[in-house]
Amino acid sequence: MKIIAVGRMKTPYKQLALDFQKRIKKRLNIVEVLETNKFRETREIIKRLRDSKGKKILFDVKGKTVSPDFFEKLPWNAVLIIGGPDGVDESLYEHVDEVVSISPLTFNHQLFRIMILEQIYRAQTNSKYKSH
Repeated sequence: MKIIAVGRMKTPYKQLALDFQKRIKKRLNIVEVLETNKFRETREIIKRLRDSKGKKILFDVKGKTVSPDFFEKLPWNAVLIIGGPDGVDESLYEHVDEVVSISPLTFNHQLFRIMILEQIYRAQTNSKYKSH
């Protein structure tokens, strides 16, 4: 699985993110895009998607709300995209397979990455997910 995320993790989020990454048993590739502005960030995300083979999923508050078992059903070669503080440019929508939201609330992008890592971890500990 790959996560493409805008920005580097900073304290206090960094250690928590590393803890979850260690708990996740399968290979997890995290690609960080330099935080600049949403247009440059989006261009860089699109470049990073070109070599990605799995289902490309963008997290955006405008997306459809995921089901409680969303992370359990996720294919392990999925590419999860987390934008920066200003979101992403809508041009990214044509490069992804799905746009989803886990909440109508807006979260700090670093905190959101932790939330996604935790959901991946929880999904892998579910017995149904272990067979994927």
